[in-house]
Amino acid sequence: MRYMTHHFAHVETMQRARRWLVELGFDSTRIHTHGEHHPWMTILDTADRLAQARVIINAIEHGDHGKRHGVWDRPRDADHVEHHHGAHVHVHAHEHHESVTIGWHPPDSPAAR
Repeated sequence: MRYMTHHFAHVETMQRARRWLVELGFDSTRIHTHGEHHPWMTILDTADRLAQARVIINAIEHGDHGKRHGVWDRPRDADHVEHHHGAHVHVHAHEHHESVTIGWHPPDSPAAR
């Protein structure tokens, strides 16, 4: 077992990273968060798992644009979503959308010809 320490620019980013690490199978009892003004996190795990954690944390930090919602955020309420401009959209459960299959093949593959 090894320790990893990581410092964050925003508390929200640290909390988001912790949430995703736990959701992706990291043991929550081995993830410790510290500080509100200078947030940092320590993780105790194997070297391989710490490398995975580092990739996840880096991806979350690169997607962090201040305190706006990003790709790593989960909707707070499935029926009511607030966009970063403050506009509200109500999603109706009875709406039906056609599903579409999208495929891609490399240009030089037989399927693309």
